[in-house]
Amino acid sequence: MKGLYTFGILIYVLLIHIASWFSPKAKLWVKGRKNWKAHLKKAIPDNASVIWFHCASLGEFEQARPVIEAYKKSFPDAFILLSFFSPSGYEIRKKYTFADYICYLPADFPSNAKDFAAIVKPQKAIFVKYEFWYNFLQALQVANCSTYLIAARFRPDQPFFQWYGSWFKKQLNNFYRIHLQDENSAEMLKKTGYTNFIVSGDPRFDRVTQNAQQTEELPEIKLWLNGRSCMVAGSAWPADEKIFFPWHNQRALIIAPHEIDETHLISIEKEAGTSIIRYSELIKNPNQTSNVLLIDNIGMLMRIYSMAEFAFVGGGFGTGLHNILEPAAFGIPVVFGPMHEKFPEAKALIEAGGSLSVSSRSDFLQFLERLEKDQNKIMAHNAQLFVQSNTGATELIMKDLIQN
Repeated sequence: MKGLYTFGILIYVLLIHIASWFSPKAKLWVKGRKNWKAHLKKAIPDNASVIWFHCASLGEFEQARPVIEAYKKSFPDAFILLSFFSPSGYEIRKKYTFADYICYLPADFPSNAKDFAAIVKPQKAIFVKYEFWYNFLQALQVANCSTYLIAARFRPDQPFFQWYGSWFKKQLNNFYRIHLQDENSAEMLKKTGYTNFIVSGDPRFDRVTQNAQQTEELPEIKLWLNGRSCMVAGSAWPADEKIFFPWHNQRALIIAPHEIDETHLISIEKEAGTSIIRYSELIKNPNQTSNVLLIDNIGMLMRIYSMAEFAFVGGGFGTGLHNILEPAAFGIPVVFGPMHEKFPEAKALIEAGGSLSVSSRSDFLQFLERLEKDQNKIMAHNAQLFVQSNTGATELIMKDLIQN
């Protein structure tokens, strides 16, 4: 089975190399892994106390981030190595200041895993959520490295729970401990006979709570709002935009699209149905007015959420729901599309009364009517209470990392 798995990795790598001829993202994937051994040897000092965190992409990084920062604050002399699988994580966070070195994870071949472990010599390795790179896990086990999986969540469709899953289940034993997000995952693991876990929760709750406490408003947007309440559409895709466009509402709208290529921005400007300006134009002339503000850069969304009456979070119409906890932490209701089965926080926030899922424009308009009647801001209160009541995962994970 291990040979079949490694062969699958080989096929994947070959396909990525072929795709790199015409895909910028695949090209970054390939380019970022060139000469990785030499770069790694140069980056890690002799006798460094290395703590290795590995994340698939940006979402997993946000789950690891509060743990990384807590560890670095507790052990400032530790050498934090941060690796990513995807360019969408690495390219955005390659200058993250709490990590001493940031790199791509080499392809999961046995030789790569063995060499990586030999060069890095990590004292601890912390993988995030769904990262089961079996050759790396085996190499770390041989190297006597304590390996953890944090913010983990298990689903019935994963290989561990299929008729052919015995080999996959054995790999779980390569982890010193697994920290789970929820009780459902715990029950699933118990049925396989695996019990070496702690239900610690999702560190993202700690992260977004900290963000909400520290975030400052953007003065140029506050001037543009001029006292108006607004909806913020965060990480919106075209399918999301069809729900709230054309925009005919007494509120202002700030839209931060997931993709900010020029073609998409022009399309949004055509579909808006009302006056719209770009953020880059607003900066040049802060006294401009419009009904819609189009954010044409990346990295401001969290601060923009702090200025919203409510948020529409994108990805719920097929691409994968984006972070709904960020706006909820500011105590604002959240609305999103219907495809959120793989995001338990979405179901939980709906049940807590802090959010609503919509499938059509008419659903969205009904949500607006409901919001008008919510004079006591009960939905907003529920959203914030939901986030606050789920904090504490970072502390539990750190306690385990320190004691073992």
